[in-house]
Amino acid sequence: MRPALFALALAFAPVGALAQDEVPEGTTPSAFETLRAMEDDLLDAVRTRNPDAYAQLQRLKQVDRRAYWRMLGEIARRHQARRPNPEEKVLLDRLEALRARYPQGVADLSAAEQRVVRKDLTEIATRLFDVRQSERRARLDSLREALTELEQDVAERDATRDARIKAFVERAMLGPVDL
Repeated sequence: MRPALFALALAFAPVGALAQDEVPEGTTPSAFETLRAMEDDLLDAVRTRNPDAYAQLQRLKQVDRRAYWRMLGEIARRHQARRPNPEEKVLLDRLEALRARYPQGVADLSAAEQRVVRKDLTEIATRLFDVRQSERRARLDSLREALTELEQDVAERDATRDARIKAFVERAMLGPVDL
């Protein structure tokens, strides 16, 4: 994580603290709970990889909890994207071993040997495709679930619109607030 990104987040973060158990705007309750459960692991990873970024993230947590959770969510997304699927890694290792065995290609091999290599490549490619398709389907299911939760959240906010506005006005009378 780049320190400049945290400095920018600190400089332009809106003023006002977010209660520790309040779900940030635009985040589903289950996604926020998942993020909260991952918080310590994510912070450990940031601390290990970039102590300066960790210190800036801790300052952001004190200054603006909404910006802190938003930044932590971005870190979680990047962290998840970098985690390789174990089965995919095995298949990619098999592919690399096959490439290493034939660095000049298979043109010089006999027809029978080429069929064996083609069969191995087809098996690897088929399984790799299936693994990646499965991951995409799981991601699509997750997005559908998040969309459903967001729709429910919007409906609940619509249903409580007047009460929320009234509460906002009452809090605003006491000082700065965030709707």
